[in-house]
Amino acid sequence: MNRDLIIWNPLTRDRKLFLNSEFMLTFRFLYGFGYDTSTDDYLLIMIPFHWKTEIQVFSFKTNSRNRKMIKLNVPYQGIGSKFSIGSLLNETLHWLVFSKDKWVDVIIAFDLIKRSLSEIALFDHLTKKKYEMFSLRVIGGCLSVSCSDQDWAMTEIWIMKEYKVQSSWTKSFVIPTYGFSPICITKDGGILGSNMRERLEKHNDKGELLEHLACVAAAGEEYYCANQDQQSAMYRESQLFPNVSWETSEDHQQ
Repeated sequence: MNRDLIIWNPLTRDRKLFLNSEFMLTFRFLYGFGYDTSTDDYLLIMIPFHWKTEIQVFSFKTNSRNRKMIKLNVPYQGIGSKFSIGSLLNETLHWLVFSKDKWVDVIIAFDLIKRSLSEIALFDHLTKKKYEMFSLRVIGGCLSVSCSDQDWAMTEIWIMKEYKVQSSWTKSFVIPTYGFSPICITKDGGILGSNMRERLEKHNDKGELLEHLACVAAAGEEYYCANQDQQSAMYRESQLFPNVSWETSEDHQQ
């Protein structure tokens, strides 16, 4: 199975291909990319779930595969590949995981500057048995989760208005679509996101559908992506690209 890892700048089209990566980016691994302003260094974070969880920090500034290992004894468990990608906020990467100790879903936060891990609680009544989780995102400069209760009729969007303050979780949108995952809040106060079939949808602040976009097949029927693990995301354009000298496809060919 191919285990190559690609880092790509969609603006400049520059890419780096790391051959034979020891990681398979699946639900068994958490990963994320960020920038440490204190050291002017780009970082790639990997958290594999083995018998003892460890955080592996890859520094791009050193131009090597050397990694810093941070051992964890806290028993967390990944809850699916769609939650494997870290959400970056306040120079911290966030993942939604399942805590075997507390038997509930929690958010773990890895500070890129302090190299430390902390835990962020979800709202009190959210339990794994009552709600199904669809996404952990950063929207409007805040952490947010989307979830649905047992009736599967709609999706609730909860936003943490004040960072790391559990009481600030607020139910901000109710979308009459099962499995809705937000991408961003629009200028008019609505919300843009995708449903379970990856159809883009725009809703107003009352949850009413305003617009939708899907690929159209030759016969005129809408086409949907069957892979629910794909995620749309916002990004900030940059001409910069990490200066890294790990083995690339060009190096390999030489």
